[in-house]
Amino acid sequence: MKYSILKDEDSVRDYFQYCGNEVAFDTESTDLELGSPILGLSFYNPTNGAVFIPTNTYFKGCLGTERIVEILNDYTPFLKGIAHNAKYD
Repeated sequence: MKYSILKDEDSVRDYFQYCGNEVAFDTESTDLELGSPILGLSFYNPTNGAVFIPTNTYFKGCLGTERIVEILNDYTPFLKGIAHNAKYD
């Protein structure tokens, strides 16, 4: 399976602008405990494939969690989200 790593705002926006109307997502953290640091977010849709958006918590030069959420808020009202492993997130 092809996947991409999105490290900047433009690439995140490009992915969601052209992903259609539904996307599967999962959070990646250091532990299963609530409040554990978020390493990044994973997304998949048939149009654009799989991506990982790392956070600057552990990956230098990447977007902060708050900035990623701000960007996603521009697109989520138009998307159907499908949670992967939601009981752990």
